Amino acid sequence: KYEAQVASRELPEEVPVKRGVANRIAKNHKIRTDTGIEISFPSNLTDRPGYLEFSHESDGRITISIKNVAHIENR
Repeated sequence: KYEAQVASRELPEEVPVKRGVANRIAKNHKIRTDTGIEISFPSNLTDRPGYLEFSHESDGRITISIKNVAHIENR
């Protein structure tokens, strides 16, 4: 049904995105857990070991570890 709606509206195959917008969107990640915890972090930390760790537990839960932190600021 979705594909039929898209085809009927003649949407373009590709849509140009300005580089600045794409970089700004990809600059930070913000996640919220089902328990209400929100974490915002620079995207480049996902590729650097030793800062953020997402572990999948045997019961299906996810453990998030924040590492190598020297100071915490409460906002």
